[in-house]
Amino acid sequence: MLEDDGVLHGDFSERVADIVMARAHWDFVRLYSLYRRGARPYCVTAGSRQLNWVACSAMSTLGYLLTRSAAEKLLIHTQDMMFTIDEVIDRHWEHGLRLLVAHPHVVTESALPSVIGDRRKPRLKGQAKVRYKWHRAADKVRRFFFNVKDRPRRVVRLDQRREGTLSNGRRRLLTRS
Repeated sequence: MLEDDGVLHGDFSERVADIVMARAHWDFVRLYSLYRRGARPYCVTAGSRQLNWVACSAMSTLGYLLTRSAAEKLLIHTQDMMFTIDEVIDRHWEHGLRLLVAHPHVVTESALPSVIGDRRKPRLKGQAKVRYKWHRAADKVRRFFFNVKDRPRRVVRLDQRREGTLSNGRRRLLTRS
């Protein structure tokens, strides 16, 4: 999925093909993100692209890849949406998807001004502010435990070779062409 203000890198097709080859390791991959805070390498693809696990918010739906099952899960998860779509996608502790960010980015933002308008959130007061802070703290705890439980411990390194089986049952290496 690409937004209309995204700029594709010259080797866009090659980069995407490389990420798709690592499909077994992700459900949703952002091709661009606004933030890298809390990013940890998860997978290094055959083309030496890094797919990072983001413990916090990556934000941006400028460009992304997702599997069919991830799309189905997000459709169910967004039926009663209370947040922007970026925030809903980033709440990986709720929907349980393996949400990764490609590095280096595969698309970038164009220099055109945004038509979204004012992105500032209104100032909260009184009970609304207390409730907001309470929910943020609870989300941080849930996110922390999800990351402890599900974040990979080691970086997966993929190369251009994969194992195949010969007709006599012996293993051989197949090279991607």
